[in-house]
Amino acid sequence: MRDLKSLMLRKVIHAVMALSLAAPAVILPKLPESLFLLHRPSPAEVYGLLMIAAAWVNALRVKGPAVEVTPEELERVLQRTPVGQSVDAVVRWLDSKIRQLEREYERRAGWVGLMYGVIGVGVSYFLFGWNFLWGVVALATTDVASAVVGAYAGRLRMPFASTSTVEGTVAGFLAILPVALLFRDPASAVLLSAAAALSEAYGVEDNLEVPFVVSGLAWLMPRLGLGVP
Repeated sequence: MRDLKSLMLRKVIHAVMALSLAAPAVILPKLPESLFLLHRPSPAEVYGLLMIAAAWVNALRVKGPAVEVTPEELERVLQRTPVGQSVDAVVRWLDSKIRQLEREYERRAGWVGLMYGVIGVGVSYFLFGWNFLWGVVALATTDVASAVVGAYAGRLRMPFASTSTVEGTVAGFLAILPVALLFRDPASAVLLSAAAALSEAYGVEDNLEVPFVVSGLAWLMPRLGLGVP
């Protein structure tokens, strides 16, 4: 039960973060100009900064800070003032929550899911324009459904897959299909949903491959005369 709660919480956070990656292109251009100090940044500028920031956070997680300060020394410094004590309490709370949500490989290799998700969405925006939104939707639906259903109802292994299950892949397909049917003809919706489910099932790092594959297919289909652009 505890593992189920941890997985569900991690996937809820995953879905929220995935959807938030659409904000630089969808919400930012609609904000009042007065909110910005120098100028309104373009979505491309924001995605570029986000990719650098995600890579930096992952490098910090893996290599540690360049300044040699032990956790004990940092704690002693923070405990000297009320503000520092509050910061220390927040850091401890965040650290405990992160440890609960981290996957095993993230403890060894850093927060690669965060980094690759930002890169996957950012590169999809640069290459495929507004079609990148399909990659965001796939991350928020297919990725979540496949993981949860596969973990707790998966019995049949996908052919040639190391961990993915048929049940999880079908759930991932069905999770994005209703959204695709709202904006695409049935054949195109099925193709996009299948691409999302299969890239999730067979990807090495789904946060990188799912948005790229789904966005790329959405960009390519009208150029091949398939479905609604």
